[in-house]
Amino acid sequence: MQTDDQNPIALTIAGFDCSSGAGIQADLKVFSSFGVHCLTATTCIVSESPNEVRAAHIIPANVLEDQLGILFDSYPIKHIKIGVICSEEQIRVICKYLDGFAGEVVIDPVGTATTGFSFRTEKATNEFLETLLPLGTVITPNIPEASEILNRPILSLTDLISSSEAFAKKFDVGCYLKGGHLEIGGKHFDHLSTPSGSQEFTSPSVKLPQTHGTGCTLSSALTACLCLNHDLFQAAKKAHSFTAEALRKSLTWTSPRTNKSIHHLKQFFDLY
Repeated sequence: MQTDDQNPIALTIAGFDCSSGAGIQADLKVFSSFGVHCLTATTCIVSESPNEVRAAHIIPANVLEDQLGILFDSYPIKHIKIGVICSEEQIRVICKYLDGFAGEVVIDPVGTATTGFSFRTEKATNEFLETLLPLGTVITPNIPEASEILNRPILSLTDLISSSEAFAKKFDVGCYLKGGHLEIGGKHFDHLSTPSGSQEFTSPSVKLPQTHGTGCTLSSALTACLCLNHDLFQAAKKAHSFTAEALRKSLTWTSPRTNKSIHHLKQFFDLY
């Protein structure tokens, strides 16, 4: 029989993506790839494809609380990854369960999909920034998210680094700023800032028509590596490599409706 250390248990609190490229479905694939058992609590059900979000159906806060209640009662949850949160009520429920939680909390501050669809109201966003974000161990914004939260443009590598540091200082958390929206010399750069130091990660850019689920993949891989007892810098390095490889090994197919190639993240491969 395996022990908890050999097969740790993580919890993802996120949206349900019917196209299985982002949200809970992506999280399940990633955690399974690392040998981490993944529990799920659903915040919304999203009708989407990699190119389009048609609707997001918000799960009532009491239903979310039912999910979290039984999971926290039944499992030795080691670490938590948080993705899309839609309402003030959901945020308050999650904060209640994070109070006193001993594990690491990785927060991917998803507010708007790559397609432009908004998941949160302005009030919920304010609640998210004021009450939930400071409870994270490490936050994993992409460039548009960090730019919006910090109210500053991120147009260069210097901007990326200074914004990562500013984010970490502002919320007193680690900040892994994902630089996939900024290509420099055929490469993209991610930057991790913490109170104890910083680190930069670089990989060649991959030309894809869309990268649906990349952020979920990175934050889940980071959480999984923390579950496997890597320190934050080791976990970040492995998560970066894992996500870059997922992009390189994307699946391609032809869409019956648009008759164009669509690339999709493929998380299952033997890296570790």
